[in-house]
Amino acid sequence: MAVAPCVDETARALTGPSVLVVDQDRSIVDVFTRAIEALGIHVSSAPDGRRALTAVHGGAFNLWLLETKLPDLHGLDVVRELRAKGFKTPFLVVTGSATIQAAVEATKLGAWGVLEKPVRLEELLGVVRSAVAATALDRLIIASPQTPAERWCNFVIRLVTAEDDLKTDAPWAKHAGVSLSTLRDCCRRVNVKVEDARNFGRAVRALRRCGDHWTPETVLNIDDARTLKRFEERSGIHRGVNGRERHIRTPTLDEFFERQAWLPQDNPVLLALRNLLMGPTR
Repeated sequence: MAVAPCVDETARALTGPSVLVVDQDRSIVDVFTRAIEALGIHVSSAPDGRRALTAVHGGAFNLWLLETKLPDLHGLDVVRELRAKGFKTPFLVVTGSATIQAAVEATKLGAWGVLEKPVRLEELLGVVRSAVAATALDRLIIASPQTPAERWCNFVIRLVTAEDDLKTDAPWAKHAGVSLSTLRDCCRRVNVKVEDARNFGRAVRALRRCGDHWTPETVLNIDDARTLKRFEERSGIHRGVNGRERHIRTPTLDEFFERQAWLPQDNPVLLALRNLLMGPTR
């Protein structure tokens, strides 16, 4: 069975993001490839676990898209082996043999989702877009931050790209690789309450992971409807006139930055982060 060639990853990084599709069903690979490449994302493929491992070791992908039932290895065993070797790439399970146990295991490994075949392409592409966008954020980290504003932007980007919802300060500081006092001092220096900065970042993370439809329950660790409502209101997200509309479109980042109430609109760090995420405003 033919395998899409593994192109030089250094060259690929210059041309845009890439996805690895791991599935032995060539017809499904072809359908996924056409749909994903229409988004401007390069697609490589592998028909089994061993060749997937070879492809990943050949260079960086923004997302792995795996079938669990492969000819040689279980798809999640491929992920486990790569995680043990330090690869942190997001992955999505798309399988024809989904089980509750596999879904739980995939979630523990940090899967962006488990989609059962036949999958709706609209749903697949929504997850692919959000996963690739989140991976691209890692490249925005400022290597040698010189100011509190640059350090603060790095901390927020780390939170946005985290696999888990970091709902308290200590896990956020740990994930960012700093002490809790350092994190809090940085927020103080840029005149932002640490809890507001954290929830601002959580909202951005949710926007990027929800795809086209706003489904916060899948990405936010919020226990009750009242807390979620307050979180959405401060994020500038409203469910219809009476707050009862359940299915709404995920706001764009631009809309979020305009409507959110976590950070003052006149705080320079808001503009600095916005420029990092979306490019300079005109």
